Amino acid sequence: MSETSSCAAATAKLASARQLLLEATPENMAKVAALVQEAVDGLRALPAKDVHPPAGEVLALGDEVRLITALLHHAGRFHLGWASLLAASGSEYGLAGAIFPEPPGRRVSVDG
Repeated sequence: MSETSSCAAATAKLASARQLLLEATPENMAKVAALVQEAVDGLRALPAKDVHPPAGEVLALGDEVRLITALLHHAGRFHLGWASLLAASGSEYGLAGAIFPEPPGRRVSVDG
């Protein structure tokens, strides 16, 4: 594989990852991690000397990296916000997000 096709292949993998990040489910996040790792591995396989991919391919790769970085940042902030809201709401939420039934009422009586 030439350095040009390796750069273009990395860009294509990142573009696929970007599409998955538009719906940042846990399953998609795992797929994104795999695609980003494949792109990085492909770029690392390029020879260190005399690699001069076309400028357009380098710019496209940089654009994809910036978009994925922004989407990952925003997805993380979104999920952190939801986690904060659930944590602040008390212990009535279960692990699956279901609401626990309200505990039975308690009574205190004092004799004396």
